[in-house]
Amino acid sequence: MAEHDNAQLVRRYFEAVHRDPSETAELYHPGATLHYSGTHRLSGDHRGVDAVLDLFRLSREAFHGTQRLEVHDVLADDEHAVALLAASAELDRQRIHWHRVVVFHASAGRITEQWIVDADQPLVDAIVGR
Repeated sequence: MAEHDNAQLVRRYFEAVHRDPSETAELYHPGATLHYSGTHRLSGDHRGVDAVLDLFRLSREAFHGTQRLEVHDVLADDEHAVALLAASAELDRQRIHWHRVVVFHASAGRITEQWIVDADQPLVDAIVGR
C-alpha cells in the first residue's frame, strides 16, 4: 500500500529541514501558520512563510546548530499528518534527548498550519532559553 500523500509531504518536509530549512518554503501555503509550544523565545504563532523561515534560522541559533530530529513515524489522512520524532541537542557538552510531535494541517499538497509540541517542554524551554 502506498503512503498517503500528506505523509509523503511531511517526509519531504523533514528531508528539506535536514538539508536546508529554506527548502521548506515551497511546501508551505503562503498564509501558513506555525505554532510553537513552550515559554521560550521561539514560542508562539509564526504567520507566513517568511516568519516560519525566520523561526528556523532562530531555532538553529538557539540550539547552537546541534538539534537533530529523527522521524519515528508519520500518520496521515486527507487533512492532517502527525510526525512522531526523536529529538536531541547538545547542552553543556552532553547530548540531551526528548520526544516531539509535529501536527500538520495540509491542503492541496501544502502545509497550511503546523503545531510543534515537545514532550519535555521544561527541558526545551531551558535549552532554548540559554
